[in-house]
Amino acid sequence: MQLGEWMEAAGLDDAALGERLGERDPRNRKSRVTVSRYRRGIEPIPSPIVKELVEISGGQMTADELLGIELPAPTEAETPA
Repeated sequence: MQLGEWMEAAGLDDAALGERLGERDPRNRKSRVTVSRYRRGIEPIPSPIVKELVEISGGQMTADELLGIELPAPTEAETPA
């Protein structure tokens, strides 16, 4: 799930997510503008924020999804029988 999809499902706007990111660690609080840049893919999401987003979402988003990493599907040889 992408960040924007999760935010919409969770009912969070950019400002609300920015505040929520800082609940456990004030250093992670982000501005509305910064969250908007993350959501639109303009700015890469730093690792500590990726970790926080995965935790906040309860695992609905993965680090790979947030970082835009697509893993290849396993081949027949790699698939256990």
